[in-house]
Amino acid sequence: MLAKIREMNEKAYKATRKGRLKLRPSKIKWIDMSTTERIGPSAALALASEFHRLHYLGQTSSTAIDIHRWKPEVIESLRQIGLLDILKITSKSKKPLVNVGTTAILPLRSAKSVIGAEADELNGEIAGIVSQIDFSDELRSEVYDVLVEAMDNVATHAYPDNAVWAFTHAKAWWMTAAVNADERKLTVVIYDQGVSIPVRLPTWQNYYLADRLLQRLVSRFFGTRYEVSDRTKDGLVIRTAMKVAVTSTGKSYHGKGLPRMKAFIEKCRGGSLRILSRSGEYRFHKKDKVKSDKDLSHDVELGGTLIEWEVSY
Repeated sequence: MLAKIREMNEKAYKATRKGRLKLRPSKIKWIDMSTTERIGPSAALALASEFHRLHYLGQTSSTAIDIHRWKPEVIESLRQIGLLDILKITSKSKKPLVNVGTTAILPLRSAKSVIGAEADELNGEIAGIVSQIDFSDELRSEVYDVLVEAMDNVATHAYPDNAVWAFTHAKAWWMTAAVNADERKLTVVIYDQGVSIPVRLPTWQNYYLADRLLQRLVSRFFGTRYEVSDRTKDGLVIRTAMKVAVTSTGKSYHGKGLPRMKAFIEKCRGGSLRILSRSGEYRFHKKDKVKSDKDLSHDVELGGTLIEWEVSY
C-alpha cells in the first residue's frame, strides 16, 4: 500500500508543479483502510509520514474514502499518531472510538535536523516519556542519548547531496513512541525516506571491514560476489553492518545509534530491535537471558530506513 500511495502522491505533486491543477491542490481520494484489522506504531508512522511529506512540499489537501467502514482500533491508532489531522479527516463513524489496549501513541514528530524548535519540542517530549518509565536515572539518560543520536545519524547521513531519487524528497525524519503500561513496554520508531543502509554502506569510513566480511559470507552461502545493486541480500548487508559497527570505533551511517540500541536492550529484561532498509530486514530479540538475531530480504522495497526499538522495563 505504501508504494502505491507514494506513487499516486508523486504523480499528483508533479502535476501540480506543472500547473495542471491550478485551482486546488491534488486530492488523493482512494485511501481505504476498511479491510485493515489493526495497525501498529511502525506501519502508522510510515503511512502518516508519506502524507506529511506533502506538507513539506507544499501539498496540504488529501482525503480518504469509506472511513465509516474502518475498524475503530485502526481509526484510533491513526488519530493518535496524527494522520487524521494531516488528512483533515473528521470521523463520521457511529462506532465508538476505542483505547488501543493500554498503548498510548505519541503523535508523529518530524524535522530535518536535531536542532531548532521542532527538534527541541521532540526532545522535550522524549524526555517526558522517559521520565515516566521505571528506569534508573542512568538508564533514563542513556535512552535519551540513544534516541537523539539515532535522529542525528538520519539528519546527517540519510540524504546525501549526490543521490538520485525516484520521488521528490523532503529530506526529513519522522518519529513516534508508544508506551504500554500494562505490559511495561516502550516502543520507539524512527523512519526516514533516505538512500538506505545498503546503498550508504560503501561510503562508510570502515567499509573495507564490512566489504571483506560481506564478500566472505556471500561467497560461502551463495557462491557469488556481493554487489551493492543486489537487493536480494539486503538483510545480510544490514546484519553485517551491525556487526562491523559494533566492533569498529569509527563513525558510520546509523553506526553508533543502532549498536547502542542493541546494547541497551541487553541491559533490560527483554526487548527487540528491528531494522527495515531498502529490501532488507534485521531483527534482534532478547527475552530474559535468551538472545537471537536474523536477517531477511523482501521482494518489496521500503524506500528508506525504519527502525523499531522496543524495551521491556
